[in-house]
Formats: sequence, C-alpha cells, structure tokens
Amino acid sequence: MLRILLLIFIFSLNLFSFQLEDWYKQNSGVVSRLNSVYFINNSTGWVCGHGGTILKTTNRGSNWMLMQSGTNRDLNSIYFITPSIGYVCGNSIILKSTDGGSTWMQTYYEDGKVFNKVIFIDVNIGFAVGNGGYIIKTTDAGGSWYNVASPENRNLMDIYFVDKALGWICGLFGVVLHTTDTGETWNKVNTGSIRDLFSVHFVDKDNGWVSGYRNIILATTNGGQNWELAYTQGTSTLFSIFFNDLNRGWAVGNEGFIYYTSDKGKSWDKVPNISGRFLFDIFFVGDYGWAVGDAGTIYHNRLASSLNETISDTYNIFYDFNNRGLIINSSLVLKFSEIYIYDLYGQKVCNFELSQQYLNHAFIKLENIANGIYFYQLIGNGNIYKGKFIIP
Repeated sequence: MLRILLLIFIFSLNLFSFQLEDWYKQNSGVVSRLNSVYFINNSTGWVCGHGGTILKTTNRGSNWMLMQSGTNRDLNSIYFITPSIGYVCGNSIILKSTDGGSTWMQTYYEDGKVFNKVIFIDVNIGFAVGNGGYIIKTTDAGGSWYNVASPENRNLMDIYFVDKALGWICGLFGVVLHTTDTGETWNKVNTGSIRDLFSVHFVDKDNGWVSGYRNIILATTNGGQNWELAYTQGTSTLFSIFFNDLNRGWAVGNEGFIYYTSDKGKSWDKVPNISGRFLFDIFFVGDYGWAVGDAGTIYHNRLASSLNETISDTYNIFYDFNNRGLIINSSLVLKFSEIYIYDLYGQKVCNFELSQQYLNHAFIKLENIANGIYFYQLIGNGNIYKGKFIIP
C-alpha cells in the first residue's frame, strides 16, 4: 500500500513538472558548439556557433538549415533587426546579412579582438562588446564602426538595451556598466559582487537581472541603483538569463541545467538535467523558447499557457495491448509531425517521426518498452499536445 501511495505521489509530482518543464530536443544537424540563438518571431530564427556555424529555421526549429557564413572563425552572438537584416560577431569579425542569413559579408575586422555580443537598437544603431573592455558602435547599419570609451578593461560578455537610450553591459569580475545616452558614455555600477557575469536582461527601465559564475543571479527593481542576491546555489555557471515578462524568467548554464522562476526571480526551480551538455544561450518570443549549447544541442519549449487545450476534446491516445502500440484517433483531420515519449521520471524513452500527412487515425508501434506510466508530447498543427498513457 505504501508503495502505491508513493507511486501516486511521484506520478502527481512529475505530471506537474512535466507540464512546467516541457523542453524537447531539436535536430540541429551539426555537432559544433552553439553559442547564441535569436528569433525575429515565433517561427523564424537563427543560431550561431564555433567554426563559422550559422543555422536558420522558418518553422520553429522543426528543421534547421545550415547557412554559408563564409568563415570558419568561432561566432559568439547573432542578432536580426528585421527578417532580412542581421549581424553576427565572433573572433576578430562582425558579419552582416541582408537576405535573411543566406549570405554574409564582413562589415568589421580587427585581428586579435574577440567580440562576445552584438545588438542593434534600430536599423542603423548597433553595438558590439568584447574582451579587454572593448565597446564599438555603428550609426550607419554597420557601414563603419567606432570605439566608445570604456571605463573597464575586463572582458565584456553581454549588452542589452531597454530602449534607445538606456543600456546595460555586464562582464567578468562583477562588471556592470550603464548608459543613458544611447551608448555614447558608459558608467560603472556597483552590484556588490565580484563574480564573473555573463548575461544581463531587463524587462523595463526598473527591473533587471544579471547571471554568472557559481550560479549567481542578481536583481534590481530600481533601475540598477540597488542590486540584491536572488540566487546563488551550486557551483556551476549561468551563461544566459531571459525573462518573458516581469514574473517569468529562465536561466541556463553548465551541464544542461535550466532554471525557472515565476515570482520575479525571488525563487528559482531547476529543470532536471535534460542534456548533459553546457547550454550557453536561451531566448523566448512570447511563450516560445529555445536554448542552445555544446555539440549542436538545441532545446525548444512552448509554455503551457500558449497551448491549444481545447484540442484534447477532438483526439485521444491509448495503448493497444494486443498490438503493442499507441493508437491516435481524432474527430478532426490533423497534421502530426512527431511524438516524444517520457517515463515517470521525465527521461525521454523514445521519439518517432510521423508521416506529416493529414490524418485522423495513426498507429505507433512500441517495442522493448517496459510496463508503466508514460507521458507523451504529440507535435503538429502548430501545437504541442500532451498527456499520459499506461502500458499494463
């Protein structure tokens, strides 16, 4: 009886976690380290990484296409200001594309410089920051770049603008810089920490966060005048932090860990180790999110609030014991592309690509899967449908 109650408790707990921490792996088609991800809308996005790797998707990552960057240098950051115009930076170079990433041309080169982040605040004004306290700016869409005086000589890792005037930079040894004049001048900000900082994100002029070494997350609610320690458990590094809104935020780092908050960063929950790979960047458009990292790793999340819950009335999935497989029946004709199956502890057991054809009935053969309780993610029709089934 105790074993049954414990199983029910674990089942209920994992059902909650499954709904909250719903990340699944996408096939990048590459094995290089991926450093940066950016989406211009919830369908079209780009990823860049080592060895000149640039990937593009137009269907939320169901398929990733390898773009020709024209370089084999490591690329650290990618940013698109329109669906056509984008920039990427890395070791010694900044590249620009005017055709959605299909082709790239060099817009800046300085031997020995390492650029860690590039960002544009409109079609003309952009910035890149890098090692040695380096800050450069363009006001003519990358046609020319000029040095901006930096009060720091430590490596600068990230830059973020709240609006056209207000911007933030973070870097190693606790460096945080702030501008109020569109990046013409930068001033040091005291956060009270000397830990290396790798990422900065603000949702408005008052509320922002930085993350970094030994899982540190610092938060401000008054535009950087004061910073408070929001999280510091563990010994890994949080390389990227992103907030969907004032309440919901995410951070990624070493060993595939993803952290989530729903209370403005006051408390953080850790998603189970989903990859075993370092994750270097995370990005959301609305409720659609992506995280990228080592060995071509790309994970995708669609938050439960954005899912089409009414579809559950139009389809059902159950296990056919006689034929050892799943049967999908639907009262509507739906287009399903893939199904992921997870065990009671949230570990992926298997996944299957479906026909991509419109259908109202499908059978999926399940072989060599033990009896037990399982969860599924059924992907199609632009949605992710989730539920559970039992193999008796």
